[in-house]
Amino acid sequence: MTEHGRHGGGAIRVPEGPNACHPWRVRWFGVGVLALLVVNCGRTGLDPYDLEEEAIESGGTTGNPRNVPPIQSDAGVDAEVPDAEVPDAEIPDAEIPDAEIPDAETPDATVVPPDPVDPGPDPCRPATETCNGKDDDCNGVVDEIPPDACPGGGARYCIAGAMSACPRACEVCRPGGVAICQHSICTFWGERECAADGQSFGSCRERPVPSECAEVARKHQASPELERCCLDHGYCCIDMFDFDADGNQTEFIGNCDALRCD
Repeated sequence: MTEHGRHGGGAIRVPEGPNACHPWRVRWFGVGVLALLVVNCGRTGLDPYDLEEEAIESGGTTGNPRNVPPIQSDAGVDAEVPDAEVPDAEIPDAEIPDAEIPDAETPDATVVPPDPVDPGPDPCRPATETCNGKDDDCNGVVDEIPPDACPGGGARYCIAGAMSACPRACEVCRPGGVAICQHSICTFWGERECAADGQSFGSCRERPVPSECAEVARKHQASPELERCCLDHGYCCIDMFDFDADGNQTEFIGNCDALRCD
């Protein structure tokens, strides 16, 4: 066995003979061991350069003769980093052009007023009935007014909420006047009364025959003889048989002053 050198008091003995190791093999073996130690020391925190060179050359993998404390793998994590000063960036004001907004055109709106609400009829309060087109006394009858007699004859009437005028002239007959007419049945004697407006007569209404003409009526009934009896006894008679031969059978003849208009 041959000694090739010393390092740190230790010698590497190389065996001689057919099984002797060549020096270059020893050196490559040492490099491999050193590489493994570097890797393992990185995991365990050991510094491979602090190990004895003899242990490295002999292939030892244990021991820490210098008692070097392991390096903490998280060293430096809690180190304070000073804040970086970032200068304030000035942003220039952007100039926004004035925007013209067109005037909105408001359409013409036609406001339609709502229909008025009908409050309903007012409650009826009874009062004196007058000629006004209303039911003043609340009895359900409008203008319940009796005829108003006129000084010159005839009467006024409530017509369409107003009183009519008194007749100014008697065109046909004097209102209330009576003319004798002949009836076709029973007594054969009747009367026609002038209407209140003086414009016409009413229908022929049957009446008892006066005693002076009773026998004639019984014997001749409605006849020229009965009309003659009417004229002879001072009545105003309707000329039903055209005694004056003028062709008018509706006129009055006899004593008709109370019946004729002035």
